[in-house]
Amino acid sequence: MQEAMLTNPDMMTGMLKQQLSAIVPQMLMGFVVSFFFSGFILGKIPFALSPRFRVMLQRGIDLPSLDPSYFTSLSFYILLLFGLRGVLILLFKDQAINDMAAMQQMQMQMGMGAMQFDAPKAYEAEKKAVELLRHRWQGERVEMRVLRMLRTQIGHN
Repeated sequence: MQEAMLTNPDMMTGMLKQQLSAIVPQMLMGFVVSFFFSGFILGKIPFALSPRFRVMLQRGIDLPSLDPSYFTSLSFYILLLFGLRGVLILLFKDQAINDMAAMQQMQMQMGMGAMQFDAPKAYEAEKKAVELLRHRWQGERVEMRVLRMLRTQIGHN
């Protein structure tokens, strides 16, 4: 299935168009929010945060004395981008249903390939491969080999 996807130019361009149709609008919205609302404080989180969250929530504002619970428009946009994925799926329902149907079909076809796996045959082949492999310990009768090596060296001197 994956080879068919990679060798079919129509399928590859379709996947590329689908990815670009999702990425380009998000990048444009991020650029617009960053350009027009950079440095503006948008709101305050109702609970206290540690200063480690300042980098994440206060994009475009370099005020160390500002409480970390205040957030900027760009950080709010980024949080919404990842947090409202379910709402976007509801708004663009047709595209999401088509994507989910294609994903399910791909999983079914991949599952059919996995159903052909025969576990007993695979285990039997591995068992035979392990039985063929004999381990020889390098330390076996090392004393005798060292003694023989020393005798030959002493005998040659």
